[in-house]
Amino acid sequence: MKKTLLMILFVLNIVSAEELRSQSCQFEPENEPSPFVSKATEMVLKIKPKNPTVLDLGVGTGRNIKTLLEKGATVYAYDSDPASIKLIRNEFSSFLNTKKLSVRQESFEEIASLPAADMIIAWRSLPFMEEEKFPAFWKKIETALGSSGIFTGTFFGKQHKTKRPLSSPKLFRLTRDEVLHLFNAFLIVDFQENMEYDEEVSKEWGGEQFEHIYKVIAKKKGALFTYNHR
Repeated sequence: MKKTLLMILFVLNIVSAEELRSQSCQFEPENEPSPFVSKATEMVLKIKPKNPTVLDLGVGTGRNIKTLLEKGATVYAYDSDPASIKLIRNEFSSFLNTKKLSVRQESFEEIASLPAADMIIAWRSLPFMEEEKFPAFWKKIETALGSSGIFTGTFFGKQHKTKRPLSSPKLFRLTRDEVLHLFNAFLIVDFQENMEYDEEVSKEWGGEQFEHIYKVIAKKKGALFTYNHR
């Protein structure tokens, strides 16, 4: 179980690793959308209430697309994992039948272009692609998002430390400035830097394991837009 603990305080050396572990844990339930994605969903439905187009890059279990589909969005779901694709096809078959959901089993490196979109979700997915191919893929994301399009996603920070089996895909890490630089063509709506202590993996590997994560919501620059969170 991953414990989300004292955002940024560990990074700033305000609390120790022991103090981090002693705090009560809060984590995102696997069957519910991330709060960031929920906020981004509200935003895109305010900008385009009817039939927004959404891309989920790394759809996983589909937790971040359920509400969007129920609200009438057209969703393109990408994942390289065949088990994930099978799950999405089974769980959201009614939306596949009505052409509101398109499921594509592709790695990011294989995607030649992305459909035009009002919102793109990339939750815990982009850092697992080949680092040298990420800049070109990021350009595809920028191109796919139209004026006032919403991006929400995560990136691993330089202090990200998790031991992984050798068979696992490699991942890349970015500095805070590198993450912010990605959004020169955007207005950043929400930005968090978190340290998450991974208790399960720490026990398994016999050492302190942390996820250093940047969470972002950003709006492509263009038409004026004001978001009032209620």
